Amino acid sequence: MSQKGIVSSQKVENFVLNSLFFIFASVVGIYLLYVFGSEGISNDFAGYIGLFERLSYSSFNESFVREITEPGYLLIVCILSKSLSPETIFFLAGLFPLLYKINLLRRIDYGVGAVLFYFLLFLHIQESNQIRGALAGCFILLSLFLDNHHPSRYLILGAAAALFHYSGIIIFAFFLFSKTNSNLLALIGLFVVSLAWNTLLTSVSAFNFLLHQASGTELGVTFTNPIFWLQISIIISCLFIYRDLTYYQKKGFHLILLGAATYIFFADTPVIAHRIRELSLLGLFPLIFTRYTSITLSSLYNYLASLLIAVYTFSFTFGEVLGYFSIF
Repeated sequence: MSQKGIVSSQKVENFVLNSLFFIFASVVGIYLLYVFGSEGISNDFAGYIGLFERLSYSSFNESFVREITEPGYLLIVCILSKSLSPETIFFLAGLFPLLYKINLLRRIDYGVGAVLFYFLLFLHIQESNQIRGALAGCFILLSLFLDNHHPSRYLILGAAAALFHYSGIIIFAFFLFSKTNSNLLALIGLFVVSLAWNTLLTSVSAFNFLLHQASGTELGVTFTNPIFWLQISIIISCLFIYRDLTYYQKKGFHLILLGAATYIFFADTPVIAHRIRELSLLGLFPLIFTRYTSITLSSLYNYLASLLIAVYTFSFTFGEVLGYFSIF
């Protein structure tokens, strides 16, 4: 067989293997989505079902005034709610972002590991609960794997993501990073935004409707959170090898850094602090699952700390699943 024939055969084989993996991962993901997204397990299930039921008999204009949620997301589910049941919408709202992320992650250097890691760390948090954040996460993941050409793409992606969940505005930080290659400027900007946010909530009565974002005291920010400190340890570890990181890995570090900073700066607004910190862990995918220029103690530590975060998070949620099904 000629060299050209061998190369062609290898491409076909790789295509088949990649397709089979995508199908297998999708089936596993759908099953996990069904389990973790079930009523009684998903913390956000009841709230979203109530929203979809209200939208089924309301116009978009009425819903826009009444519901405090992002307009892009509201428009889509308002249309779907007229023909689909609330439970179906909830499932589909998790399914499509999940399939997109599986397809994206399987293409990076360590794609198999990245997809499995996503199942452990994110599927039960996003696609099974925070379905608006799951959709915004698609834009964040895509932005993490863009090259440094045409930085204006980050502005477009950030604006699009914010239509579905406010956390998407964090993509704007990549625009500044691509222009300056500086982590400090984004930290300063985030601190200023946090001061402005707290001022609006406490001093301007017209913004009292935003106080719902400070609700959820059961999620109260605590600095004994083990995941937060593991995240901090990864940030410190990366500082020793920062110059050797690739552009994609530096963006991953940048996102993780901003997530930890948000957890601190927005400590009085627990919902925002938790949501942004959780989504910032998407930065682990370019940081951990793309090739390092060389293997160091810091890179090995990053692998270990990331695994601990994923296992701890998944085991906590899986314990809830076992507890729920054990009553039957």
